[in-house]
Amino acid sequence: PDVPAESVNTQPNSQAAPTSNNGEKLWERAWNLEELRKGTSKWTLAADAGLLLYLQQFSQKIVSQTHEIEKKVDGLVGSTKGIQSKVQNTVNDFLMLSNTQFIENRVYEEDISKEEEQGSGPQNNDNTKEKPKVQREEDVIPRIKEALRHGIGVMDDAFITLELNTEHG
Repeated sequence: PDVPAESVNTQPNSQAAPTSNNGEKLWERAWNLEELRKGTSKWTLAADAGLLLYLQQFSQKIVSQTHEIEKKVDGLVGSTKGIQSKVQNTVNDFLMLSNTQFIENRVYEEDISKEEEQGSGPQNNDNTKEKPKVQREEDVIPRIKEALRHGIGVMDDAFITLELNTEHG
């Protein structure tokens, strides 16, 4: 019988080592998913080695992508903290501005009331001139003390007291 020469095996178990297109042996490179699917029917040690290399590459890719995401998240956290600090500074600036304007308006209103009192009666100007300097100072000191107490009370109410640790660790 005529048998084609290609199908006749002249040497038993003589197979050339399977190689890929670029000359690498199959067990020395990572297999792709298509090769893994095709190799399921006749699984070999080379397929195991290819699968191992594929899984190692896949794992390395996942780890590197995780590190990239971690760096981006760290950058985002740092940026968020910076923005939070800027927002807090802006809020503090607005609080300081509102407190300053409140005090200015308050002082302005007191000045108007003093001018009205002084303008309504000419005897007020005469009374201040008639009092000796010592007497005027004694009259002013309690008012200044009360104004300072009131100002300190406003500052205590308007601002949060923070204790700072000056030690550098």
